[in-house]
Amino acid sequence: MKFEFKDSCGVGFIVNIKGKKSYSIIDNALRAVSNLTHRGATLADGRTGDGSGILFQIPHEFFIKEAKKIDKALMLKRLQLVLFSLKEK
Repeated sequence: MKFEFKDSCGVGFIVNIKGKKSYSIIDNALRAVSNLTHRGATLADGRTGDGSGILFQIPHEFFIKEAKKIDKALMLKRLQLVLFSLKEK
């Protein structure tokens, strides 16, 4: 695999170093991502860089509560969430 300089322009982290959870961390991360237009492409929303995104933890209890809104009979002890994209032909 050949590495090209343009393959990765860097990684950024926005965290609370004391581990405090706050929506402001996500808000700041979204603001940072919206400033990545220098990568040469923007998505249809005109705000986020193509291929950029954020990774964050979803509290298990919150996720189960929201999933039960979709399926009231949902009985989960363990849960995995997977997100992937398929390339169009």
